Amino acid sequence: MELIFELLRQGGWFLVPILVASLAGVALFIERLLYLRRDNILAPKLVAEVPGLVRAGERQPLRELCEREGSSLGRVLVRGLERTRSTASEMREAMEDTGRRELYLMKRYTGALGSIATVSPLLGLLGTVVGMIAMFQGVVASAEASRGAADIGVLADGIWQALLTTAAGLIVAIPVYLAHRYVLGKIDGLVCEIEDFGRDVISTFAVDSVDEASEAS
Repeated sequence: MELIFELLRQGGWFLVPILVASLAGVALFIERLLYLRRDNILAPKLVAEVPGLVRAGERQPLRELCEREGSSLGRVLVRGLERTRSTASEMREAMEDTGRRELYLMKRYTGALGSIATVSPLLGLLGTVVGMIAMFQGVVASAEASRGAADIGVLADGIWQALLTTAAGLIVAIPVYLAHRYVLGKIDGLVCEIEDFGRDVISTFAVDSVDEASEAS
């Protein structure tokens, strides 16, 4: 704690919002990791049993299983299975409607993570600029008062103190940016799996797909 207070004293009050941003970034990243747990999005029982029920053409048992198990996958599939006689386009539209809401819930707070990664280095740069301005004003005033050259030691000391905020902003921004990209990649992977299950359900239970299969046989 003493080190933090010393850095705040040296770097100025611009380090405060950067510190707050770092805490917010950690909290949001942990919250997204907890929400995006695979079991929460793709219920294990659904992942294990849906393919077999789809191959067997068991529409009602599949719907009941999805309603019972829940999860993002279950809610998407239930919407496609609600109407007993739906075309492929109707099932797809119903699933996509629910899928958009589930995607919104999965992406919630990811924008905030991206904003923290963008704003943190800007705050650091602003703190550095403000610090440099104040430092040069002090050096000029000191030189005028003593009617001599500026003290190089004081100048160097002021520069490194001003640069503290830039370093702090980058230290926060880099890991938060990586966390943001990781979360988006995880969401893309989960969405692809949901879409795979959805395509299998549509190709098996859509009215026009069933009719085409009957004609082919």
